[in-house]
Amino acid sequence: MGLRGIFTTRNTGRRRLPLLCVACWPSWQCLRAPHEPSTPDPAQSMAISTDTSIHPVYDPDVIAQYAEDDEDLAAELLTIFTNQLNREAVSIAEALRDRDWNKLMSTAHRLKSSARTVGAMALADYCARLDNPGNVPADDIALALGGRIAAGIFETAEKIRANTGQ
Repeated sequence: MGLRGIFTTRNTGRRRLPLLCVACWPSWQCLRAPHEPSTPDPAQSMAISTDTSIHPVYDPDVIAQYAEDDEDLAAELLTIFTNQLNREAVSIAEALRDRDWNKLMSTAHRLKSSARTVGAMALADYCARLDNPGNVPADDIALALGGRIAAGIFETAEKIRANTGQ
């Protein structure tokens, strides 16, 4: 299963909307890219900050430390994680398409821990913003964070491939 991402725009006549398209073979899911609502709910202000993370996309020192510098174990864990990224990308795309925020939140919860374990710190940060059991976010916030997580999955997979050759 392949994972690809494209950032593009669509002209609506009044303005250009940024779009994020994520391909989880065999289908594409296109979403409005992350944005911040003009009048955010103060209680959701942390969750709305979707554009950046203070954490690196991928920190190879984290997995090296976790695997106690065993390169074979680190490679095996990264392979498992990369496979999980493909599965979770499909789950995120389906949840966004169906506006199933409970599925989106549960996927973010699953992904957060494994992302932290392998050093995908920015992705873990985006997932943590949505991992709030029992508190389903407003539609615009869920779409923005879900889109950012989808983009984070793509960025993380690319960074891991660049660092490891996987």
